[in-house]
Amino acid sequence: MPTLDRTSPIPLYYQLKQIIIEKLESGAWQPGDLVPSEQELQNSYGLSRITVRQALTELTFEGRFERHRGQGTFVARKAIVHNPSKRVSITELMHEQGITPDWQIRERGFVAAAAHIQERLQLQANDPVYSVQFLLSANQEPIGWHLTYLPRPIAEAEQVETMSDSALGEFFRTLPNRPDLQTRRTIQAVPAGTTEAKLLNIRTGHPILSIAVTYSDADGRPIEHLHANYRGDRFKFELDI
Repeated sequence: MPTLDRTSPIPLYYQLKQIIIEKLESGAWQPGDLVPSEQELQNSYGLSRITVRQALTELTFEGRFERHRGQGTFVARKAIVHNPSKRVSITELMHEQGITPDWQIRERGFVAAAAHIQERLQLQANDPVYSVQFLLSANQEPIGWHLTYLPRPIAEAEQVETMSDSALGEFFRTLPNRPDLQTRRTIQAVPAGTTEAKLLNIRTGHPILSIAVTYSDADGRPIEHLHANYRGDRFKFELDI
């Protein structure tokens, strides 16, 4: 187990970080455990409040800790790692990792398409789209918000309006596995806005992964556009290049 070396040129806050990381990797501190307070760490290691706070702040920023106002700092739960190239659905992936997924449809129906949706789906200005909003939870904790859109001809051909919520969810989960499907995906880190913060139970400005995906058929005709927002501390994308 690493210890503090006050003669070392390595900053004390960084040495404390390594001690804490060793505790995490050895299993001494488990996901969900309450981390000792700043005062307790100060007393245990004979460090200043500034030094301890810097170590805890960096560990939180790196996703190893979660801070809950009025409750303290906790060891973060492991992030869900998703690799789209392996063609495994998020639902299957969560089951494999021992996590219970829950998809809740919040809204569904035909709506006027916003300009960026029209562009992605190659629609005319007045063309409606079938829109569905899903909230994804992991072990009853909200981690993702999906907004998905179908061009009207696709929605009508698939008769999505008559589907039950469970059947509609299954339709969208299996659609990416269709043969000869072309995929265009963009991923960026953004701060959570008011809507995302409320739905995902995080503070405004919390980092989230914003993912836009357009699926097209073998002829290049778009058949679905998806915009997903995931909590940055609970979700990671892994890509094989």
